[in-house]
Amino acid sequence: LLSLVTAISIGEAWDNFVEFLKVVAMFIVMVNVVRTDNRLRLMFWIVMAVSVTTSISAIGDYQAGRLLEGGQRIKGAIGGLFENPNDLALHLATVLPLAVSLMLIRRGPVKLLYLACGVLMVAAIICTFSRGGFLGMVAVALVLAWKFGRKNRPMVIVVSLVAIVAIVGLAPAEYG
Repeated sequence: LLSLVTAISIGEAWDNFVEFLKVVAMFIVMVNVVRTDNRLRLMFWIVMAVSVTTSISAIGDYQAGRLLEGGQRIKGAIGGLFENPNDLALHLATVLPLAVSLMLIRRGPVKLLYLACGVLMVAAIICTFSRGGFLGMVAVALVLAWKFGRKNRPMVIVVSLVAIVAIVGLAPAEYG
C-alpha cells in the first residue's frame, strides 16, 4: 500500500493490492472456519461436492457437444475460475489426491463414493483437453504411486497399469 505513490500506474497498483487483500481475507476466513476436525471434514465434503458437480457438468457438456467456439474444449459450468477449461482441469487435478487419500483411509461404502469422485474427476480432466491438467494428473498419479508404493508395490503396479489401459482405451480419439 505504501508503494502506491511510487508506482508507474497507480490504478494498476491499486488493483493488485485489492487482489492481494482478497487472498489475505480468504486466508483469515479459512483459518477461522477450519478449527475443528468436523469443520475440516465438512470443508472436504464441500470441495468434493463442487468438484463432482463441475466434473459431471464437464462430462455432460462434452457429450452433448456444448463446446467453446473453436470446437473441441468445454466451458466450465459455474463460471469464474471454473469457466476456463485449463483452470477447471488444474482444480480437479489438485483435488484428485484428496479423493484418493480419503478413499484409502475410509471403510465401507463411503470408500466407493470417493472412488467414484476420483473417476469422475479423471474423466472431467480428460474432457477439458487441458495439457496442464493432464500433466497435473500425471504428477499426482506419480506422487501417489511413489507414496503408496513403498508398502504395496505389486498392488500399485497393477492399479497403475489398469488405470493407464482404461484411460488410453476410454479417452476420446482426439485426445492424443
